[in-house]
Amino acid sequence: MCPVHLGAKPQVPPERRLATLGLMTKFWDDGQVKTRLGASIGMERAAAIHRLFVLHLCRALSNFEGDRIICLSPATRHPRLRLELQALNLEERWQIIAQADGDLGNRMACWFELVFQGQQTEGSHAILIGADCPTIPLALVAEAGIQLASHDVVLGPTVDGGYYLIGIAAPWNRTRFRQLFDQMPWSTDRVMPVTRQRIAEAGLRCFELPTYEDIDTVMELDRLRDQLAAVDSPERERTAGGWHELRGAIESILNGPVDGPPILGSQS
Repeated sequence: MCPVHLGAKPQVPPERRLATLGLMTKFWDDGQVKTRLGASIGMERAAAIHRLFVLHLCRALSNFEGDRIICLSPATRHPRLRLELQALNLEERWQIIAQADGDLGNRMACWFELVFQGQQTEGSHAILIGADCPTIPLALVAEAGIQLASHDVVLGPTVDGGYYLIGIAAPWNRTRFRQLFDQMPWSTDRVMPVTRQRIAEAGLRCFELPTYEDIDTVMELDRLRDQLAAVDSPERERTAGGWHELRGAIESILNGPVDGPPILGSQS
């Protein structure tokens, strides 16, 4: 069952209401997110890193041309997230809904089914990401949308054998698409291989984006810090989309007080 309902949507011109971007994530309660990272840097700092990633993505992707939805768990944390978005002047850019029950596959499938209830027009599409790859640029998400004009599915693989993005083109066909989510070996390196196999067996057309790395451990976080430090010119910073500020916020979390000042400035 998928009991979630969409409420009022952010204002988007009618001619552009063919695309929906979803960000599926948990709220940043200590010990509930990034626990592998927390084993190295402490659960409070790990939760702060997760909060940073979520809010950075909300800002970096706030100009996506379509509906933008944060699919958040638990539902009791929705008011707190709204306050966080208000502090960044992003409250009008993102709608917040609850995740469905069940495993990750059911929660993802229910989100797509919900979106496609009102968007079954040829050319419509929906794209879902998580918050573990904070450097996903808006241009990459836009590329996923472009590719969904000629493909049924778009995937963004991760280094560890999963994926950071999945996009599906309308019309939604439950028989064809649910098999990409049901009884999957989530949290293993088999997710991407099994997904590719099921896509091939269903005769779906698939496009794959460049590979990114999930940030779940301290080693992956250190590699991200090195990557962000390499942005050493105004032009690279502009195209990277706020990486300089992201880098500074990570360093503040790791080296400063846990209950320090806000980690991101407001959206101008």
